[in-house]
Amino acid sequence: MYPFPYVPLIQKTRRLLSTSFLFGFCSSLTIYCFYYRRLFGYYTYAQSSDNTPDTAVTQIQKEMLAHQLDVHSTPVYRIVLTGGPCGGKSTAMATISNRLMSLGFRVFRVPEAATLIQTGTGLNPSKLLDEEKTSFEANIIKTKLALEDVFLQIAKSGNFPSVIICDRGTMDTRAYMDNDSWEVLLDEYGWNVVDLRDRRYDAIIHLVTAAIGAEKFYTTDNNATRHEGLNEARDLDFKVLNAR
Repeated sequence: MYPFPYVPLIQKTRRLLSTSFLFGFCSSLTIYCFYYRRLFGYYTYAQSSDNTPDTAVTQIQKEMLAHQLDVHSTPVYRIVLTGGPCGGKSTAMATISNRLMSLGFRVFRVPEAATLIQTGTGLNPSKLLDEEKTSFEANIIKTKLALEDVFLQIAKSGNFPSVIICDRGTMDTRAYMDNDSWEVLLDEYGWNVVDLRDRRYDAIIHLVTAAIGAEKFYTTDNNATRHEGLNEARDLDFKVLNAR
């Protein structure tokens, strides 16, 4: 079980996402995320202090009041859009962003770190030697962390409910590495899965590649860094899903 809503979507037609699903997801986001994160925290705090019901309720009420009075506690939620190549992330990001903004959220869109680095360097990590590839993937994670943290600080500086939508998350890198290389990378940089995933994001949406069930819509023409054929795209989709 994941400590956040995890939503795999299967793309069956050219219309990549169900509008009704996205509207429902966005509409329930503020309710679900607020009560899941805030009330779970209050409940844990109360239990750790005193196990009597009356005391627990009083502590919860005090914490909720303090939260309402704290102008710096405006909620900021982080959502990851992930999945295989040509899964509709760009379309989903635009649709979700528009819907959330119509609900009163500020929306911040974090670009895909891998695309930034591959475009800037002209390198294809799949063609690198093992040691160079490990360093390359590590720097992608560093870039993701830095970008997400910058967007988070900007979102927190305002006094508005905000949602940060990330084009892929930190755990996506695992899909491009074997298990041994991944463990070496974690050890070398002092990272762990709990910090990279569980404590970082409020929701992850996996968009299945068009190579699974909608092959005629699969294309590499709209992304200069996309080199995968159909079979490779399918394999990568499963790897990204299991990397969660």
